[in-house]
Amino acid sequence: MLHKLVTPFFTTILVATPALAATYSHLDPARCVDPSGMKKCVDKVNSEQLDCVNKGCTDEPSGAGCLEETCLCGGSISQMDCALTHCWDQVYSCEYQETVEQVIKTCDDAPEEGFPFYPAPVDAPNACSCNKAKVVETVGKVLEEQNDCEGGASDAWESLPRAEFKAKVAPACVCCSWSAALSAYWNICPDMDPNYLGVDSFFHSLMGGAWEKWPKCKFDNSTCHTEYNYTLPGNKDAKFYEPGKFPKNGTQTTMTNLAGTITSPISGATFTWTMNSTAHTIIAAGVQTTAASASTTGTKGNTTPTGAGAEATESSGEAEDKGNDASAAVPRTWSIMWLGLIFFVL
Repeated sequence: MLHKLVTPFFTTILVATPALAATYSHLDPARCVDPSGMKKCVDKVNSEQLDCVNKGCTDEPSGAGCLEETCLCGGSISQMDCALTHCWDQVYSCEYQETVEQVIKTCDDAPEEGFPFYPAPVDAPNACSCNKAKVVETVGKVLEEQNDCEGGASDAWESLPRAEFKAKVAPACVCCSWSAALSAYWNICPDMDPNYLGVDSFFHSLMGGAWEKWPKCKFDNSTCHTEYNYTLPGNKDAKFYEPGKFPKNGTQTTMTNLAGTITSPISGATFTWTMNSTAHTIIAAGVQTTAASASTTGTKGNTTPTGAGAEATESSGEAEDKGNDASAAVPRTWSIMWLGLIFFVL
């Protein structure tokens, strides 16, 4: 069930990887807190990656395996280090989100403790308008919670006869799982066209041969959360939508950065993250010049809340009210419940 559900989800929600790309940089150095340092770092990484391709893969019959497993993975990790060092003011942005996704798509393994600042917390300054990583995280939780639900996690169900449990509880668990996984698209990225994010492909994979049972699912919004212990599929106001009662689709097919500015390193001057058993010590570059203004979207008017250790300032655009403050005293990470999940989703 895990592989069946997750594989197409990862391949549709993430940006397609450029075929055997030799160089790339999702973050524009001009927008970084340390523009010159970021440009030098990116140029160095791209140069090293080209050398890796030209010199290090000559023994491979096609070169593809070496490029993908060694050059692209190593290069994408180094790009992460560049961003964390010289572009720490953009770590909640769409471009940083894509930088992390590039690592996930080019490397076989993922850090056990997750990637720094990914997904961005609710109400984070300068956050991407569509937090794809949060959608991924939600689906991961759904998979785990469905197992708990069907296993009779609630004490109240233990006294039910097996036949009654199988007839009532098990189908309800499946319906809640379906609803949570699908509702995440509309709750977390309400302005985005869900079809652009691949919801149709995900829907058919999610339902499999049981798609005709989905219209028969009946529950009120609170049942899945309060009775069956499912996490809300989004922020604190997120809903479990029933068949035929989903909100109107969003229309956007591009993602932008919301209002707010990060004016000091969220994790402090120094922190360490680990990838492939290698510790990467990050020393945040000092502010050398004023970075370009953050892009914003014209949504609901709110000042972006300030998180612990992060200073946020209101920009000329408006930020969407998501509910909770952004907490970021340490690098924002999320636990990877299944390596297969994070690989295929992103």
